[in-house]
Amino acid sequence: MKDLTQGSVTRHLLHMSAFLAVSMVAQTLYLLADLYWVGHLGKEAIAAVGVAGNMTMIVLALTQMLGVGTTTLIIASGRTKGSAARRSGVQSVFRDVDRDRVRAGCCRLHSAPDVL
Repeated sequence: MKDLTQGSVTRHLLHMSAFLAVSMVAQTLYLLADLYWVGHLGKEAIAAVGVAGNMTMIVLALTQMLGVGTTTLIIASGRTKGSAARRSGVQSVFRDVDRDRVRAGCCRLHSAPDVL
């Protein structure tokens, strides 16, 4: 584990944010590749891929914010007592499961509206 209290703050921030930057570039490249292959199918297909790409970026940003917030809560509560940190960790797991249930339900509604 790296000691982040020693050294340049800017260097530490750049080091920690490099993975996020690379993942966002990869997501953009995936979107561009999808647009290239779907571009032969017509305007509606391009629009659908564009909307899906934007939604993917929004979900990616939200999940990263939730992850950072959960980590901060666990660290802050772990300084005072371990049981609060454990409780924060368990709550974050249940929140993630609930979020995934909602996401799966939305996908099911969108993919098969005539079944419901």
